[in-house]
Amino acid sequence: MSEKSYLNFKEIIGEAKEYYADYEKLLNFDNKQKEIFFQNRAKTLDKFLELILFSNFPGLSSTQVHYSLFGPFFELMMKLCLLKKNWKKYVEEYYSENKFKTKFEYPKNQLILLLKQNENFSKEQIETIKNTLEFIQVQRNNFLHNPFKGYDHYAVQNQFFELILILNNEFDLGIDQDILFEMGNSIYVFWANSSGIQFKELFEDKIHEIYSQIKPREKSEKELIEQKYYDISNTYTEHDNGEFYPKKIIPPERHFIQAAEPHVLVSDLYEHQEWWYDMNELIYGFAEQSYLSYNLGMYQASISCSVNCCEYVLKYELLRLLKNEKSDLSKLSLGDFVGENNPNLIKLKIAKKFWKEISLLNKIRNALNHYSPRYIEQLKDSGKTLIEKTANPLLDGLMAPITSYNAYLIMQKLLKHFYNEKNTKKFIKEGLKDSKEKLDEIAEKAHEQFGLPKDLIKGVMENKHKHINERLKGTNNL
Repeated sequence: MSEKSYLNFKEIIGEAKEYYADYEKLLNFDNKQKEIFFQNRAKTLDKFLELILFSNFPGLSSTQVHYSLFGPFFELMMKLCLLKKNWKKYVEEYYSENKFKTKFEYPKNQLILLLKQNENFSKEQIETIKNTLEFIQVQRNNFLHNPFKGYDHYAVQNQFFELILILNNEFDLGIDQDILFEMGNSIYVFWANSSGIQFKELFEDKIHEIYSQIKPREKSEKELIEQKYYDISNTYTEHDNGEFYPKKIIPPERHFIQAAEPHVLVSDLYEHQEWWYDMNELIYGFAEQSYLSYNLGMYQASISCSVNCCEYVLKYELLRLLKNEKSDLSKLSLGDFVGENNPNLIKLKIAKKFWKEISLLNKIRNALNHYSPRYIEQLKDSGKTLIEKTANPLLDGLMAPITSYNAYLIMQKLLKHFYNEKNTKKFIKEGLKDSKEKLDEIAEKAHEQFGLPKDLIKGVMENKHKHINERLKGTNNL
């Protein structure tokens, strides 16, 4: 009988404790090993700061996460400062039997003692640094051990950033220059909008000096483009009607689109493949890309996807309706669905409900695809507010998200009209009926095309028909 093998946590715990207790190698690092050690730890500090700088902590609900980052960041930073000053001394203290020396309090006190010996820092400055570290310690301890309530103050983060710049500069910790530059920008923005901050009064000259020496690398085109659209999608502006843009939009809801030959639901094989039969496969692709583009601030791309999605829906449904007619509909475009009495909209039975939306969408299409001044002016004329009547609907920083939003809403409305839960059940019933009626024809075609036995094909289709029919009866989520 073979012995079962399980993950042995007792062994893993023992190995971890033994590894962490061994400090001989660390104590005897040569200069090259120390250099690599500090480089690696600087990358850890970088990662903490990236999470802090590029995450949004708007309220108390996320304060716990905020200080769960700042707490270990400053503890690691202080310990690195002590190692920079005297590697051997601090390694021996850290691994001594006195466990107090491993905790936040000890490196905090030792760092203050080091700064007191430094002529570059005044008594007032050192006291302010000490108070800042003590506040971080209080917050760290609370959120580690008592996460049920919390306190925060809007102005403290800026002083944390200033202290990071100062300690990194004083002990040459090697934090990434780009990150230091972003922190410096945050500091100056805060200073411009605040007053009466003691830290600024005490350290302003030092911060200016450090900031002037920071040399961020030049960002690549890729990074600049990504930053541009990140800023666009995360900047909310008040419209002159009091609403804010970009608005939140809901993703397109996928529903079943009827195949050009309904029996394909069961047969997976067309009798007579036409050029337009697979158009339906692009409809939800355009819809999803419109949604994603809008949320990424790519408003012109979102408009194009919304327009294409609507054009494909209208063309596909009209072609499905007129499948047996011999007229050439291959050159249909969105413009062929414009007008209150448009015959194509009437055939689709949506003229009354959609003619205004389709007309607006066609104006947007012509304005964007051809940059038609006529249609740009028509879009302005249809505006209700001063901005809508005067600003370019495609280019203006406020109007582009509004135009994109309006196009997206039309697309959503059109999709929901043709493809919804009610129609899904109707389409499936049509597919089941059609496949049953054409069972012999499909079996014959599959036999001719692929050489498969007719009885085998019939059996597969009958089983699939039965399975779909049972699901149709037993659930609303088809």
